[in-house]
Amino acid sequence: MASANFHLKPEDALSSRDFNERPLWAGYYEPDDVDDIVRWGVPEAEVRAALDEVGWADDHYFPLPVEAARSYWMRGKLYAVTATLPDGTEHTGYVGEDHSYLAVFTEGGLRVASDLFPEIDHGLALPIRVNNRVTGEQWTFARASIQSPD
Repeated sequence: MASANFHLKPEDALSSRDFNERPLWAGYYEPDDVDDIVRWGVPEAEVRAALDEVGWADDHYFPLPVEAARSYWMRGKLYAVTATLPDGTEHTGYVGEDHSYLAVFTEGGLRVASDLFPEIDHGLALPIRVNNRVTGEQWTFARASIQSPD
């Protein structure tokens, strides 16, 4: 990871641009994460400085190199996806590791659909074809249930 690019952002501040530039993000959880971040090539002083800037708050995410896709992070990882809506338009979005929700950036803002919490409905037309840009997995997100990967 280019250390000059290390930064933290609250999850609700992540944007389509963030996922287009860096397709894999991990959630900061506890001070022990510093050692793991350093293992991916970021100088410890830089990690600590970035955490100082956000008060070591655990609601922040940071970019990871795609080579870290299989690494473990207590708060999990967010993977960039291309979401193809029923009308054929493609949008950047993201999923967590278990694919139980899908977040899609649209002109109207971030919209979320959840398999675990069907009451979370931001008006996304379903079904949505999903392509994970990090792992290459593809699947269909439909009607409060996730279909098996193709």
